[in-house]
Amino acid sequence: GMPGMNGLQMLAEVRRLRPGLPALLLTGWGDALLEPYEDASPPEAVMSKPINRGDLLRTVDRLLLRLPDP
Repeated sequence: GMPGMNGLQMLAEVRRLRPGLPALLLTGWGDALLEPYEDASPPEAVMSKPINRGDLLRTVDRLLLRLPDP
């Protein structure tokens, strides 16, 4: 874990500096980490660990190219 904040809190901070930045959340906690956080817009993609390399590459490509979910 990250000291002092979770992934959604970090995303909120990053998006204050770079609004609209695409985000991929990698989690070992399943949906528990996705509980709403008042200042965060949701990530565009969420993947649960362990992560398949091919799935990760396809997801990153989709985010970088701004393609819709399959």
